Amino acid sequence: MKIYNMKDKKMRTGIIIILLFFIWVGSINPQGRRNAYRKIDQLEMVKLMDLLELDSETSAKFLAKRQAYVEKRRESLIRLDSLEKFIEAKVKEKEEGSNEVKKAVTEYLELEKKIVNLKYEHINSVKGFLTNEQMARYVTYEKRFRRELMEIIRENRRNKFNR
Repeated sequence: MKIYNMKDKKMRTGIIIILLFFIWVGSINPQGRRNAYRKIDQLEMVKLMDLLELDSETSAKFLAKRQAYVEKRRESLIRLDSLEKFIEAKVKEKEEGSNEVKKAVTEYLELEKKIVNLKYEHINSVKGFLTNEQMARYVTYEKRFRRELMEIIRENRRNKFNR
C-alpha cells in the first residue's frame, strides 16, 4: 500500500482537477465537450487505478469492464440530455400535452432506469475479481470524485468573481 502525505495528495488532486476544469470549460462545441469528458474519464480511471491498487491481470479485466460501462452510460446520458432539451422546448412552446412529449417522457424515464441498471450490472460484474476492500473503495469513489470536481469548479468560479 502506498503512503502519501495527505497535503501532497490533495494538492496533486486539486491541480489535476483544475486542469480538467479548464479543458472542460474550454470545449464549447459538442466534439470538444466529448473530448473533455473523455479526458475527465481518463483522469478518473488513473485515480481509480491508484486507489484500487490492482495487479496487472485484475487491472486488465477491470479496465475492459469499466470502459464498456462508461461507453454505454455515456450514450444513454447523451440521449437523456437530448430528450430533456426537447421536453423543455415543448414546455416553453406550451405543447407539453402532445403525444410527442408523452413519448419523450416515457423514453426519458426508461433511460433513467437503464442507467441505474447499467451501474448495478457493472458493479456486479466486477465483484467477482475485486476484493471486498477494493469493492468498498470502488462503490464510494465515483460519487466522491464528481463531488470533488464540482467543488473545484465552484471554488474556481468564486475566485473568478472575487478578482
